[in-house]
Amino acid sequence: MRSFLIVAMIFLSACVSEPLPDGFKASDDFDPVAAAKNRISLGLTYLKNGNFSQAKFNLDKALQFAPRLADAHFSMAYYYQQVDEIKLADDAYQKALDFDPKNPDIANSYGAFLCENGNYEEAKNYFLKAVNSANYISTAETYENLALCSQSQGQIDDAITYLQSSLNHQPSRAKALQLLVELQMQQQQWNDAKLSLRRLEKNSRVTADTLYMSVVIEQALNNDELAKGYGDMLISMYPSHPKTLEYIKNRKNISNLVTKQKVVKQLKPATDQIVNKETQPPVSETLNNANRDNEITAQEEQNLAKQQQDKAPLKDYPVEDLPIVEPVENESDISTENVKNKPDSEDTQIAQYHVVEKGENLYRISLKYNVKMQRLIDWNELPDASSIYVGKKLIVIDPEAVEQK
Repeated sequence: MRSFLIVAMIFLSACVSEPLPDGFKASDDFDPVAAAKNRISLGLTYLKNGNFSQAKFNLDKALQFAPRLADAHFSMAYYYQQVDEIKLADDAYQKALDFDPKNPDIANSYGAFLCENGNYEEAKNYFLKAVNSANYISTAETYENLALCSQSQGQIDDAITYLQSSLNHQPSRAKALQLLVELQMQQQQWNDAKLSLRRLEKNSRVTADTLYMSVVIEQALNNDELAKGYGDMLISMYPSHPKTLEYIKNRKNISNLVTKQKVVKQLKPATDQIVNKETQPPVSETLNNANRDNEITAQEEQNLAKQQQDKAPLKDYPVEDLPIVEPVENESDISTENVKNKPDSEDTQIAQYHVVEKGENLYRISLKYNVKMQRLIDWNELPDASSIYVGKKLIVIDPEAVEQK
């Protein structure tokens, strides 16, 4: 199942009167809700970067500062999801909804959580509650979540309908467009899939996946020359990508590729909009020196900033009608598996790749293979550390070193 896009937007402007934690001396300048919100932002950023202990520490602090703040419980629910504490996550979601029952972002996220754990009908109710909320700005994301949940239950027609609703609200939404193409291919709705793929190409870059889908669709429509042309582009631009290798394997009989497509995606919460949302100035700017030990230290902020160094953007390849593209020389194709035409031995495969299992995250995988998490992100072309899912095959050693052997 495709990654769930839980849009968890913390309302930083809310104002709640909160008691101070035990042992904390009151100050005229101290605002416990503002302190909690800064701790939430910091904790979720640590969580995104794989530092679970610091994430938990800061989220616990947020709850100490503002135990009745819905967003503090909401963020803790997400933390418990990441560490596979399902009961604790459910309890935290329920507390968040108790304190803010009309919050559509919490409803959307709780719906994703419920669907991930098999409670489809209840999840659907929370999703619809979110999209029917006044002034809700993430309707497209929630309809996409509904589609993902329907798809996970095998309700493909419903999933296609919800994706179309998502695109009505955000026509250029690339993730919804790609899933729509995949599901239409799965249903062998080839003409619809071709139209959806053209929309996707106009709103995103050329990838191995889009070229491969073009090959399959054109072959299904008996456009052999077009299928071959897309296949040549796939080989030229992504010579080592798994999709390219699959195409090469079946090139003499491309019709083998035209089978009922199976779409398998993983649900995952994502809190980018919580972490990246602009917050109030750090509480350390408003606290008295006597209270400084209770707030975010400058060293902690510096360490976090170091973890969040900007990553170089990926090169985009805009497409209109897919003109002929020259081979890309020396392109850092992070997502390729760098597999030679001849399969490596079984021992090499085991050392070179790791298949993500339930309960694993990128931080734990990096520890297992003694490699920096950022290298895993780079080698596998991951948007961030939370972008893995069960069954995903990860490169765990330097691809350049493999090619030199």
